[in-house]
Amino acid sequence: MLLKSYLTLMIFFWSGAGLSEEIGKRAELIDSYVKSHSDNPGIYQSTPIYHLVPSFNTITYALGVTSSDYKITPKEPSIYETYALSVKGLKIEPHIAVSLKNISLGFSALRDTEVGEYKYVQSYSGSGYYQGQKSTLAASGVGLNAAIVPFPRLHRRLKLAFILNGKSMSVKHSLSSLQVSNQEIEMEDEDMEILNYNFYRYSAGINLNWHFFKRFSIVPWADYTKTDFDGARSQIESSTTMVEGFSDMVEKDWQLYFLSQPNLRYGLDFAADIFGFEVRLGGLLGSFASLNKSELFIKDSSLVLNVSFEQKGN
Repeated sequence: MLLKSYLTLMIFFWSGAGLSEEIGKRAELIDSYVKSHSDNPGIYQSTPIYHLVPSFNTITYALGVTSSDYKITPKEPSIYETYALSVKGLKIEPHIAVSLKNISLGFSALRDTEVGEYKYVQSYSGSGYYQGQKSTLAASGVGLNAAIVPFPRLHRRLKLAFILNGKSMSVKHSLSSLQVSNQEIEMEDEDMEILNYNFYRYSAGINLNWHFFKRFSIVPWADYTKTDFDGARSQIESSTTMVEGFSDMVEKDWQLYFLSQPNLRYGLDFAADIFGFEVRLGGLLGSFASLNKSELFIKDSSLVLNVSFEQKGN
């Protein structure tokens, strides 16, 4: 009993010196995930929800749904320690756009909830060393976008569109410090620090809608996004309740939840007209195509589905 107590005491003494190292392991997992998205974006991807091509005298209703479910583990596993970062979430984006002849104006909203849990375990003879950390984001936003068809007579089966989008986001960001124990850790709400801030996102894109068949389209597209966190950083730095070391974890959470995709994205989408609804299939096909191609250290079961419906004006 005395030996076990001594070992436990040594574990906690060692953890104070190694705490920054283990926070670094969490950051390492996030960096691996972001790099994977940058190196292997995948060709099949749904266009962003605001990529709606103007259609004369129509009102377009669209809905984008993203279900996040992935787990990141080390690239080189160790028999002495195990650690992982698991994320689950749901993002819903309703959108409405009004089209004139070759231009449209759209309005969107967003609701996004993401929960990430980091767990670290190192086993010792007769004892164990555990770490845990949890982050929760509840984000909401409103957006405004415009689209224009610069060459309306390009071809009767082809339609090229340029799209601009701006979005204002409000975030309630709850996160805990790194918890240490000699037994498995369960994170409680009272362990979480709550931050509130705003940021802005601006995008410019292009897509080419090719009506291959009467009810089927192929859509190559590209989009560039700039995210402005300057105001959010100022809000966080001025917070009197900020715990030391949280700013680094906040920055990593931003990378994980908002910046994991490259600024410049492109892909190939497919749209099918099903009972009057245009269903975008690129994200769904991309999810299935990557099931056996994703890197071994990332287990990703996320799904993306976008649908839209057009109503003719009076």
